[in-house]
Amino acid sequence: MATTVVFGNKICKLPGSYARVVSGVPRETPLASYNNFLLIDAGFGNGFNSLPGIVGNGKEKVFALTEEEANYYVKGGPLEPVVQGLFNPADGKAGISTLYLVKAAETTPASSSSSSLFSGKISATSIKTVEEGEICNTYPNNLTKESQLKKGFLLKCIYKNDVGKAWVEVWEGTYRGKNYGNFEIGDTEANSAPILVFKSKKCSTPADLVAYFLMQKI
Repeated sequence: MATTVVFGNKICKLPGSYARVVSGVPRETPLASYNNFLLIDAGFGNGFNSLPGIVGNGKEKVFALTEEEANYYVKGGPLEPVVQGLFNPADGKAGISTLYLVKAAETTPASSSSSSLFSGKISATSIKTVEEGEICNTYPNNLTKESQLKKGFLLKCIYKNDVGKAWVEVWEGTYRGKNYGNFEIGDTEANSAPILVFKSKKCSTPADLVAYFLMQKI
C-alpha cells in the first residue's frame, strides 16, 4: 500500500502495490440504475390517486414524477407501497429516477358549493384543479370553516362590509389517507390541517376582481 512520508516539509505519498479480490460468481451490482418506469393505474388506486385521467385528455396526461411528486398524487392507498418500492428497492440498490404515471380512466374536476360576491354579480359553482377525481372533492362536505377541511379543495369567497372589499381564497386539505395496510400516512386525520394555496387581491368592484384573475391566468 502507499506510504506517507514527510520530505522537505511536505507530506508525500510513495506509490505502493494494490490488489482487489473479485468473486468468480457473477452478481448484479447494487449501484445499478433502473432509470425510468411507466406505471398505469387501471383502477387499483381508485379513491386515492388524484391524477387526471388520460381518457379524453390524450398523452399530455402522462405525468413524469419525482418520488416526492408521485407520493403527493398517489395519496396513499394500494399504489403507495408500489411507489416506495420503485424509488427505494431493497438491499440498498438504486431506485428509478423518474416514474411515468398514467391514470387509465376518465375523471372530473373537483366540485364545490356555489359561492357569490358583490350581490351575485360574480358567482362560482365549481373549481377546476390540476388534480381530478373523487379525492379532490371537499371532505367533509358540510364545512362551516376552512379549518375543518381534511381532503380536497375549498373555494372561499369573502366580502368585508367594513372595508367594502372582496377576495377569493383556495384551501387544500393535507390528510393523505391510509396505505394498503390501513395505516395512516403522515398526520392522522384528526391532526391534519389545511393550507392556503391561493389568495386573490382584495378588490372593491366586480370589474377589479375579474381583471385581477385575467392577469393571473390561473
